[in-house]
Amino acid sequence: FRNDKKVRREITLKTIHLLKNESMREYKILTPQEVANIMQVSLKTVYRWIAAGNITASQVGDKTYRVFEKDLLLYMEETRVMSEKNL
Repeated sequence: FRNDKKVRREITLKTIHLLKNESMREYKILTPQEVANIMQVSLKTVYRWIAAGNITASQVGDKTYRVFEKDLLLYMEETRVMSEKNL
């Protein structure tokens, strides 16, 4: 399993590096509701993820948040589960 984790980490780090080097202008700015729709979870779950720091969000008002599509893609890549068949 150690080798499996190492391979997954290398894949994730490469993807993160590629995403971080791209221009922010290429990505949409999403509302928490849009994130919930994309991820097929409740709005409350998205706010929990933001509060826990799982998804990076910008606070643009007292209770208003926005998420770069790029940050959502990074979150999805970081939490990706790969089976042995995919390696």
